[in-house]
Amino acid sequence: MCESLQKITAVNIAKNGVDYIEGAARLGSDRKVIVTEPSGAEHEFRAKVVLIATGSRPSRHANISFDLPGVCDTDTILHRGRVPQEIVIAGGGPVGVEFATICHALGAKVTIVERGTRLLGTMDAEMAARLSELFAKWGISVLFESSVTGVVEKNGGLEVALSTGGTVRADTLLFATGRVANTEDLGLDVAGVAIDPRGRIVVDNNLRTTAEGVYAAGDVLGPTLASIAMEQGRVATCNGFGIPFEGTIDPTPVSAVYGMPEVSGAGLTEEQCREKGLDYQVGRSDLEFTPRGAIAGRGVTVKRVEPEHVRSVTDALTRCGFPVEVGDHAISIHANGNASALELTTEPYPGFPTDMQAQMCALLATSRGTSSVTENIFPQRYMHVAELKRMGAHVDLEGATAIIKGVDHLFGAPVMASDLRASAALVLAGLKADGVTEVSRVYHIDRGYEHLDEKLSELGAHIERVKE
Repeated sequence: MCESLQKITAVNIAKNGVDYIEGAARLGSDRKVIVTEPSGAEHEFRAKVVLIATGSRPSRHANISFDLPGVCDTDTILHRGRVPQEIVIAGGGPVGVEFATICHALGAKVTIVERGTRLLGTMDAEMAARLSELFAKWGISVLFESSVTGVVEKNGGLEVALSTGGTVRADTLLFATGRVANTEDLGLDVAGVAIDPRGRIVVDNNLRTTAEGVYAAGDVLGPTLASIAMEQGRVATCNGFGIPFEGTIDPTPVSAVYGMPEVSGAGLTEEQCREKGLDYQVGRSDLEFTPRGAIAGRGVTVKRVEPEHVRSVTDALTRCGFPVEVGDHAISIHANGNASALELTTEPYPGFPTDMQAQMCALLATSRGTSSVTENIFPQRYMHVAELKRMGAHVDLEGATAIIKGVDHLFGAPVMASDLRASAALVLAGLKADGVTEVSRVYHIDRGYEHLDEKLSELGAHIERVKE
């Protein structure tokens, strides 16, 4: 996959007439860039604008030998060659949690060693606590207030020493303790580019460094998401060449954990609001429940929810003909036969969320009349449509719009989940269908819907998780 993406990028670079030179680069004075090729040949360039985007690398502890078989960082573990049977992960941040959930899903025994007092130290504490509860249920061991101090080979495996004085045996040790900006040997001092005590390049709001005509973007400024790094690159380039740039990079702090389940955040956490003395309100909503009650043909009440936060969803259900009662931090949805046809468009909050589009398509598949669903956020997010059609749904795609002609019945069929939202939609469609529906690749569900099968069973659904 990596090689394929690299080839695509190389073709794109060449197609746009961009010269590509492979080698080690360093900056000189007055916006000079000196590139040394692997052959030793050296080239010197001078430009109006220089953009530094050398990224970052995994942090490595000086007292740990990464030459030992099985001792990895977050890059080299991809070349391990096999799935770990027993893995110790140093670091309980986003990347450590991601690898922990992946390895657990692949059948490995997982131990996390975290020097802090909780997982995901920069994210909301309530979400971190929920994740800890899930890890405990799964049998993932988390050792707080401890760190890895050493590792040796022993009896065909690894013996990992901890700061607490104990040891843990494993066949793989993964360090996921942060990243370091790639700013060494770039000649930043010669160019007059300032860095902070952690080696990260210092820039202003326009991504300008302390050197005239030199800009920087991405992980050299500090670890960030790829989407933000790309936007930084656009802003820096526009500012460097005097091209008007509409808007600014959103300063709202964002975070994401691409594990199973996924966790994300935007803005201040509860803890940060309290520290700043800010008033805030907490709303809890389990979005997986709302179309579920309507599709399953019986009522359901969702508690611990802020109704205003999901008003676009409940409004859509009301327009479909389902009675919805809103109470104090609770929503009740009552069954009322098949849904009525609906015209629906996904929009940014407070509009109808794209994350509910697939589930509503499943609901409308048996509606009375013809419905239309337009996907304005991710126009290509219709991979579930082909699977719904296997079950007898009548859906035609016209660009970003799905035209859904309601049918009397869906029929059980073997279908395949393509992503988190699609998998939930197929499960809900299966509840409505006659006969047995088999949904494969259900690991997508576990990325965002915790114990979905158990919760559906509690609502009276006949659903069973089986191993192939």
